[in-house]
Amino acid sequence: MQAASTTQHHRGRNDKETLAVSVKAFDDMPDSALVDIKVVSLVCGQSVNTTWRRAREGKLTPIKTGPNSTRFRVGEIRAFLRSLQAA
Repeated sequence: MQAASTTQHHRGRNDKETLAVSVKAFDDMPDSALVDIKVVSLVCGQSVNTTWRRAREGKLTPIKTGPNSTRFRVGEIRAFLRSLQAA
């Protein structure tokens, strides 16, 4: 069973604090962990719109976790970042 996303709301933290914690913890997350679009955008240094464009181009695979919730696998984000460095 997949653990809950690290970007879910934590008691006493606002969205910016939660996002900052998720970005800082990115390197320690397992490849199977799921993160939301905001974390992907910050880690990749691109806007949310560009991240969605990369998904439409097939460079990233969005995973629907609910009717209004989409996540991305950390391992795939790492592979995407490696491919950018190799180019």
